[in-house]
Amino acid sequence: MENNHKVLANLCPSCFFEKGSAEVCPACGYRPNSDNEDWNRLKPGTVVHGRYAVGRPLGQGGFGITYLGFDLLLETKLAIKEYYPAGVAARNSTSRSVLHASEEFKEDFRKGLEKFLEEAKVLARFEGHPNIVSVRDFFEENGTAYMVMTYLEGSTLLQYLEERGGRISFEEALNILVPLMDALDEVHASGLIHRDISPDNIFLTRTGQVKLLDFGASKTAMALLQHRSHSIVLKRGYSPSEQYQTRGSLGPWTDVYGMGATLYRSIVGVTPPDSLDRMAEDILPSPRQLGISLPSHADEAILRSLSLFPGKRPQSMREFKELLTGIPDDSVPFSSSPNAISSRLPAESPGPAAPLSSRKKNPLKILLLLLPVFAGLFFFLTRNSAETVQPAGRGNTVSSSPIASEKEPNGKAEVKETPGLPAKSDEISTGEGKQPSQKNPVIEKLPVKIGYLAALTGDWAAYGQTEEKTARLAVEQINAKGGVLGRP
Repeated sequence: MENNHKVLANLCPSCFFEKGSAEVCPACGYRPNSDNEDWNRLKPGTVVHGRYAVGRPLGQGGFGITYLGFDLLLETKLAIKEYYPAGVAARNSTSRSVLHASEEFKEDFRKGLEKFLEEAKVLARFEGHPNIVSVRDFFEENGTAYMVMTYLEGSTLLQYLEERGGRISFEEALNILVPLMDALDEVHASGLIHRDISPDNIFLTRTGQVKLLDFGASKTAMALLQHRSHSIVLKRGYSPSEQYQTRGSLGPWTDVYGMGATLYRSIVGVTPPDSLDRMAEDILPSPRQLGISLPSHADEAILRSLSLFPGKRPQSMREFKELLTGIPDDSVPFSSSPNAISSRLPAESPGPAAPLSSRKKNPLKILLLLLPVFAGLFFFLTRNSAETVQPAGRGNTVSSSPIASEKEPNGKAEVKETPGLPAKSDEISTGEGKQPSQKNPVIEKLPVKIGYLAALTGDWAAYGQTEEKTARLAVEQINAKGGVLGRP
């Protein structure tokens, strides 16, 4: 303890600059025992855990206060985060200890503190991670809890954007944010969710590193308070709709929304409208519609990340990154979502992107529909080459022929039994006469894989606009001959 006093004797208790015997710090201007000192924060020079001196506050959010700190043992600067949830905690003006604001909040305060310490233990595993400000120490004291973290010098992404005129290019934003997406994938795998991703929680160090700030805010437990005061929990424009719900389903998709909003803000220059404001009428314009230069697949990925419905967003940071970069990784399994929905988009044609249709496609249903489609297409395309099939031990033959031009009054093709063979419902004959085969250049050029999927689902935009005209003409040709597809 005596050694601590010796170390602090020549340091400013606010910024830890070596001021000597000067009463006022020449670096920050701090004067001890000033009348304008904020009693709702720890007094500069307070020592916690017998080792860490607390200096000036670096920032305060809805969940806690972060102070500049000083390790008296290693004599290095660091950051100290104090659990101090706004509206739930209060401070003794004399001792500066923390307690719950009222009996009504007692249980919530305690649960939040326990969660704060649990998250600190998990984050301690990421010590040394290049993109996460990890926890070096944590403990309970003064009626609350503290995390000791690495002190960084530099600026937040929000400050950087302001210095650059409000926004940056898509390429620069991607270079900044992609390493954080990879880091969040690791954090999500450990069971944690950040829940507060925004430009002011992303830090650009002077050495060129990008760090994610403000983990361990105990937002899981503090979700219990959302029905009392949204303002202490949510950051408008960056919080998805499920965070407004007392029992909202939170997961990696929650952080995907915050990351998408951060990317949107970085390249457009404005924060996207709050998710609650978009509930009545969602008219969120895409970056490309606002004149921002970026690939169409990236434009669509950003809109997907900002979907009001959790199941329609990319379900992991890795999936979001793949959609942004246009580099899919088929070896990566789809993540499970609240609504068991996960999908990837093919690249679309150039032009301003529009929000995806909300229609859900059932893969099994499409597969079952495709079987008769391709069977019908096969017979239609090969109507010129009649084959003779000779069953073993029989003298009867079955001739293949194109799809019928003669139909029953109900519009269905006539099904006949062939002598010598069992009747089958899928053996379609044209009747007694055969129609001459005609070449169809539209059908021959049909992009089957894309055109037919689009025709089946009716969702032309999702499967490429360049094949739309050809595919529509093909469907009309088949319909005209009593074929297998309905009109899109």
